[in-house]
Amino acid sequence: MRRRVIGLTVLALLAVTSVAVAGSGAWFHSQSDSYVSVQAAHVHDWLHVYAEDTDPGGLTGYAVRRLSSPPTPAASGQDDTVVVDLGGFPDVNQAFEFARTITVMTPATFPEPAVTQVTVAVTLLPDPATGSQILRQVKLVPVGETKGAGSVTMAAGEQLQVDLTVRTRKQLELGRTYAPRVVLTLTYAGGPVDYFVWEIPMTCAVVGL
Repeated sequence: MRRRVIGLTVLALLAVTSVAVAGSGAWFHSQSDSYVSVQAAHVHDWLHVYAEDTDPGGLTGYAVRRLSSPPTPAASGQDDTVVVDLGGFPDVNQAFEFARTITVMTPATFPEPAVTQVTVAVTLLPDPATGSQILRQVKLVPVGETKGAGSVTMAAGEQLQVDLTVRTRKQLELGRTYAPRVVLTLTYAGGPVDYFVWEIPMTCAVVGL
């Protein structure tokens, strides 16, 4: 695979490198048996992440943080600066739906000229401190619709929303803020399997209301 070299190149011989993106909980994972520049194949060359305050088309109707007053979108920022606070939740067995928490958008053209479409998958990881998973379901959905999937093929310039479900239960610790993560994985035909992986932390506070 051809890669643009922007900054310092590092030698990675069949090794996996995980690099934290400054100012966020996002992680860029790379694996290669050749010279690799961490910045040369950044995930945002292939996929952007938006909140309501950064949406390039002015899209509104993003998910609102629970119990916020005045009502405030749960997410803010773009790409490396995305922050997601889903709000406060009761310590009872209950489900809460968040449609259009964030959106993802492919660029107008992909970095590799031969690539005309990519596959984006979305999965969940639990809170790293406790191992508890407060998120029940996540899916990629066409903007304005309700039906989606965990893996979607996207053409250039396409935007999808990320819908998810928070599932609370009595076993959660009252007063604790959990930080589960939504994981985006991007692949394309002929490309690496696990090169573009981005973890987005989402905080959920158990407040007992």
